[in-house]
Amino acid sequence: MMNTKKHIVNVAVAASLILGIIYLFFLVCALYKGYGNVPINISIGLWIMLAVGVILDMVILVRTGKANRRIKFFDFGENGYPLDMEHNDEREWRMMLTATYVSARLTTSYLIIVFMVPYALVLSETPLGPSFWPIFAGTALFIAIMVSEWGYVLAYLHLNKQ
Repeated sequence: MMNTKKHIVNVAVAASLILGIIYLFFLVCALYKGYGNVPINISIGLWIMLAVGVILDMVILVRTGKANRRIKFFDFGENGYPLDMEHNDEREWRMMLTATYVSARLTTSYLIIVFMVPYALVLSETPLGPSFWPIFAGTALFIAIMVSEWGYVLAYLHLNKQ
C-alpha cells in the first residue's frame, strides 16, 4: 500500500516538472513566432530536456519496481475507487475530497482575476504585440494548472496535520 501523502506530493512534483518543460517549450516557440523559427541549438536543447525527463522517469520506475505494476487510472475496482488509490479509511477520503474542493475554489478565484487582466488592457487601449495573446494564454493556463495541483497538495497536507 502506498502512502497517500507521499503519492500526492510525488504526483504534484512530477506534474510540475513535466508541465514546466512543456511550458518552457511552448514559451520559446511563442517567442520565436512558431517552432519553425526556433534556432536549431535551442530546439535540440528543449528536446534533450524532454528526453532526459522521460528517461529519468523510466529509470525511477524500473529501480522502484513499479514498472511491473499494471495500473490504469480509469480502471475501477468493485468498490468504485481507482485501483491505484485504495482507501485506507474514510477520514483520508474526506480529506482528499475537501482538498479537491479547496483546490477548485483557488483555481476559480485565480481564473476570475486572470480574465480581468486582458479586459483591463483592452479598455486602457494598451498597445500589445501579436505575441502577447498566445504567451498570456499559455502562461495563464500553466499557472492555473499549478494553482490547482499545488492547492490540492497544500490543502491535503494542512488537513492531514489536524
